[in-house]
Amino acid sequence: AKAPSGITLDRLYMHGDPDRGQKRAIALNAGETTITGCYISDIKAIGQDSQAIGGWNGPGNYTIENNYLEAAGENVMFGGADPAIPDLVPSRIVIRDNLFTKPLAWREQQQTGGPVWQVKNLFELKNARGVLVEHNVMERSWQQAQSGYAILFTVRNQDGACPWCAVEDVEFRFNLVRDVAAAIQILGIDNHYPGHQTNNIRIHDNVFDGIDRKAWGGDGYFMLLTNAPRDIVVDHNTIVQRASGGVIKIGHGIAPNITLTNNIAGHGEYGIIGTGRGIGNDSIAAFLPGARITNNVLAGGKGSVYPDGNLFPSLPDLKRQFAAYDTGNYQLAPSSAWLHAGTDGSALGADMSRVAVAPPRP
Repeated sequence: AKAPSGITLDRLYMHGDPDRGQKRAIALNAGETTITGCYISDIKAIGQDSQAIGGWNGPGNYTIENNYLEAAGENVMFGGADPAIPDLVPSRIVIRDNLFTKPLAWREQQQTGGPVWQVKNLFELKNARGVLVEHNVMERSWQQAQSGYAILFTVRNQDGACPWCAVEDVEFRFNLVRDVAAAIQILGIDNHYPGHQTNNIRIHDNVFDGIDRKAWGGDGYFMLLTNAPRDIVVDHNTIVQRASGGVIKIGHGIAPNITLTNNIAGHGEYGIIGTGRGIGNDSIAAFLPGARITNNVLAGGKGSVYPDGNLFPSLPDLKRQFAAYDTGNYQLAPSSAWLHAGTDGSALGADMSRVAVAPPRP
């Protein structure tokens, strides 16, 4: 009841020391806070996590909008330490129109014997409820202290004193995620301490451009599911992989009520596969029973091992469906057969008119 609230941080320049870094710019442990128009840079540390914005002991509501957010560990994270307030789950969070980035100089320093800043991911939820993440540009996540997945929905009772910790009711839409080792990791149940099961995650109308394990390390998958998350919807996304392990990798645990519809992706090496099972239907039956998997493009895959109703063009045919694939214009061409092929009668892939547009690179 005594948490500070009614706080606005507007058009501030916050930066760590260029040589020594800074562990955190904003510890968001308050209620009713708006962070807008800020420029946060050089948040980096050696041997420990660092965040542009990190919160674990504030109730919400939060609006994080139109900021430049540069950090090595996690650019934005909720959770990561047990809240001191009983039953607290940071809630009613809006994250919109931000640029999340990691400078390539940090990687180059590591490769040339300079400082090894601890790099993990771009966005992580360990304890959060009612989160809208929309119209952001999120770029550059490579394998270092973690395997390079850019977006993590991974519930954690971090130190064992938060059995109520949860990740639920999350919508991730209209974002551009680019130049990453892998895209999204979802953990259903904390494998260290008791907690709630991750549920009701909706990922739709996003572009994932440049998932590439050769360039960034890691395994190059679009999604990793572990420990039985439930009620996950992945709909109308455009997924552009280069060196890719596949689309969905399932570590272990049965994940109920999974929907995978209207997405455009390359199949990669293994497409949809679970630990110890075969590609496609064998893994789906073992780990995703009752899943709805239809009206997806899995270019380069073999249709005979997947549920009916999906499309398996060659990779050259996939590229021809777009207005200008080679220059990054992923709007479907006027001649594409996929313009009305969705389960809802709309075009497959993301609604490109609503996806965030990346600023020009310097």
